[in-house]
Amino acid sequence: MNPERDAVRRATERLVWGMTLAAVFFMAARLSVDSDTWWHLRTGQWMWEQRAWPVRDPFSYTRAGHPWNPPGPPVQILMYAVLRVAGLWGLDVWTAGMVTVALAWVWAAMGNRARSQPFLQAGAVLWAAMTAAIYWAARPYLATFVLAAVYLWALETYRQGRAGTRRLWMLVPLMAVWANAHGGFIAGWLLWAAYALPAWWRAQSAGHGRAAARRWLGLGAGLVLAAALNPTGPARWLYPFQTVGIRALQAYIAEWQPPRLDDPTLWPFWAWWLGLIVVLAVARVGLPGEHLLLWLGFGVLAWQAVRHVALFALVAPVVWIEPAAHALEEVRAALPARWWSRWPRAKAKSAPRPRPRLNALLVLGFFLVGALKAWWPYASGQAAAHFAAVYPQTALAYLQHHRPQARLFNSYNWGGYLLWHWPEQQVFVDGRTDLYGDEILSQYLTVVRAEAGWPEVLARWEVDTVLLEPEMPIVNVLPRHGWVEAYRDDHAVVLVRLP
Repeated sequence: MNPERDAVRRATERLVWGMTLAAVFFMAARLSVDSDTWWHLRTGQWMWEQRAWPVRDPFSYTRAGHPWNPPGPPVQILMYAVLRVAGLWGLDVWTAGMVTVALAWVWAAMGNRARSQPFLQAGAVLWAAMTAAIYWAARPYLATFVLAAVYLWALETYRQGRAGTRRLWMLVPLMAVWANAHGGFIAGWLLWAAYALPAWWRAQSAGHGRAAARRWLGLGAGLVLAAALNPTGPARWLYPFQTVGIRALQAYIAEWQPPRLDDPTLWPFWAWWLGLIVVLAVARVGLPGEHLLLWLGFGVLAWQAVRHVALFALVAPVVWIEPAAHALEEVRAALPARWWSRWPRAKAKSAPRPRPRLNALLVLGFFLVGALKAWWPYASGQAAAHFAAVYPQTALAYLQHHRPQARLFNSYNWGGYLLWHWPEQQVFVDGRTDLYGDEILSQYLTVVRAEAGWPEVLARWEVDTVLLEPEMPIVNVLPRHGWVEAYRDDHAVVLVRLP
C-alpha cells in the first residue's frame, strides 16, 4: 500500500469521525431542560445540603415519609453541581456532551472498516442522532444512553473478534455504576442476552457449547449481582418492572405511549425499518443472530413506548451498517464499468499531504459553535420566553404572595418545577412515577378529568388550592362546587376553596 495514500486515508477517517461527532454535538446543543429536570435538580440540591441520600420522600404530602430510594442520586448530584457552576446553559452543554459520547461509542462499535466506509458510518450515526433527538433532555436517563452504547461496543467488538473476554468482564463493574445511576440498567441485561444466546448456539453447533455456556452464564450472573450493589440491594432488580407496570404511565404520560406515524419527529425511527428492508433486499444477505435479536428486541420496546426509541437508535446503526456496505458493493458492481473508468487515473495522482492539526482545529471550531448555539437562547431571551410559556411563572408568584401555606393540588407537568422554584411547598404529585404509583396517579387523573369520586380525593387530602392548566375539565367543574377562581392567565388557573 502506498504510505502517502494510507496516511491520507487515515487522516480522512479521523476528520470524518470528528466532524460527525461535532455535528451530533451541534444538534444536541439546545434547550434540554424539561419538566422532569427540575425534580432531579431539587433532589440533587437536597442531597448536597443534607449530605445524605434520600431514603423517604421529603417533597410531597401524598407520599410524605414514604420509602423512596430511586436510582440516580450520583447523576442528580452531578447535575446540580453543573448547574451551580455554569447554570442552565451548562446543563445543556452537559446533555449535548453525553449524547456525543454515546454516539462516539456507537461509531466504534460499527467497526470493520474493510466492509464499511467512514462516510457511510457518518450517515448512519447522524441518522441515529436524528432518531434519538426526541428524548434528549437533562435527566439521569443520559447515563443509560451512554452506558448502553458502551455495552454495545464491548459486546459487538467481541463478536467481531476485535476484543477478548477481558472486555466482556469490564461490563460487570459498569453494571454496578449503572444500577446506581438510572433505572434503565435492565437494557444492559437485554444487550447481554442478545449476544449470549446466538454465541452459545453457534458454540453448541461446533461442539464446545459447555465452555461458551459457562462464559456467558458467568457474565450474566455477574451483571445481576453487580446490579444489587446499591443502597436497596437486590430490591433494585424489581425497579424497572415496577415502573413499567404502572398503568397510569400509558394512560397519561406521552413518553410512555406508543410512537405514532403522524408525528414527524418519529419519522427517522420508522425510516430505519424501511432502510433495513431495502439494504437487505439489495445486498441479498441475512443478519447474524445477535443483530436480529438487537433489532427485534429494542424495536419491540420502541413500539411500546416513545422513550425507548432513543435506545433503538443506538443499536440500529450497528445492525444496518454491514448490509448497507454490502448493498453499496452490489450497486457499484451493477453500474456500467465506464462510470468508474477514471478512478485508476485519479488514484495514480500524488496524494495531498495530511494536515492533522488543521483538521483538529476545524473539528474543535465546530464544537465551539455548538456551545455558542446552546448559549444563545439564554443570551437572546429565547430561553426565558420558552420557560414563561411552558411553566406557571406568574401564577406561582401569585401563590407565593397570597397563599404561602396552601394545601396545593398541582398539575403533574408542573410538579418538578414547583419543587425547584418553591421548595417550601409540598406538592400533590410530580414526575417521580416510581414513588406515586397507580395509587396516587389514578387519584390525580380522577380529579383533573372530573371523574366520579373527585370531591372525595380533594377532601381526603384537605386540598384548599388548585393550580392547573386552563383546559383541564375539572377547572370548569370546581366553580359549581364551592370553589372560586383566584387567578387566571393564558397558561394557568388558580382556584381556592371557599371557607
